Parts: sequence; structure tokens; C-alpha cells
Amino acid sequence: IAIGLFAIIVTIAVGGLARALRSQRQVASLLAASSNVSLVLEQMAREIRTSSDFICDRLNPSQSCIGVSEVIFTNSSGEGVIYCLDSGAIKRGVEGGGLGINCGDPLDTGFEKITGDNVTVQYLNFLLLGNGNSSRGNPDLFPPRVTIAIGVSPKEVTVADKVLSLQTTISSRLIDE
Repeated sequence: IAIGLFAIIVTIAVGGLARALRSQRQVASLLAASSNVSLVLEQMAREIRTSSDFICDRLNPSQSCIGVSEVIFTNSSGEGVIYCLDSGAIKRGVEGGGLGINCGDPLDTGFEKITGDNVTVQYLNFLLLGNGNSSRGNPDLFPPRVTIAIGVSPKEVTVADKVLSLQTTISSRLIDE
């Protein structure tokens, strides 16, 4: 009887330990994904704050863009920068540095992945407001505001269906002229 009770207690304890380890692994992967996407958002925000001439469609630059997965602007160094979503990763491209024009083209070496290998980006949406520009004939005298919405999931199999959604709004320090 004692051996039987001991076996039942050990079985329950081992099962509880296995669940605790699995939960710990899931929480660690969710925290890593959150940390990764927070770093990416901070990098993008830092560059957007000091940039100008925002557009989200090279062929049809408009004053406001809603829900597009690419934003293009001129950074403080005068480079044309593109942030886009490609194959579950956020990429940053610089026009002229190995092309940097077509985000999804594998031959375009002007793009580098800025998200980690431990996450899959489910969606990346930009909302561009207040982007009046005198060179396009529509100054609005407000700084451009870029809202970024990102959804990421960890590559850990047991939590890959969980999507962490983050959103931030960045206001450029430069007012449209």
C-alpha cells in the first residue's frame, strides 16, 4: 500500500513539474517576443522622430495613409529609408545602398531584417497623418504623425498561435513647411 501511494504521489508531482516547466518555457518565449518587438519599435521611433517627407506609396504619394505595411521617409542624414514587412520579418532599407527599393525582392540587398529570428511578425500597419508638404502643394504646418501597429508571435510551437499586439504613435520633430 505504501509503495502504491508513493507511486501515485510521484506521478502527480512529476506531472506538475512538467506542466510548470512547459509554462515557464512559454512565458519565456512570450517575453522574448515582446522584448524583441519593443526594441524594433524603439529603433523605428528614434529614426522617425528626426525624419521628414513621409510617404507610404511611391507611385501615389498622398497626405494620409491608412493600414499600409510600408513607410518611406528621408532620415536626418538625408537618406531615403523604407520600413516594410516581408515574409514574417520587419526589414529596413536604404535607397541607393544595394537598391533598397523593393522589399520583397530577394535580389535587393538594400534591406536588412531588424526583427529577431525568435519571432514571426503577423502584421505591420502604418497610419500616416499630417503629412502636408509644400513641395507637393499641400502644407498643413503640423508635424507628421506615424502610428505603427505590430502583431508578433513567438516561434515557440506551443505559443505560436498567441499574437502580441503593440501600437505606438510617433510625432516627427520637424514641422511641414
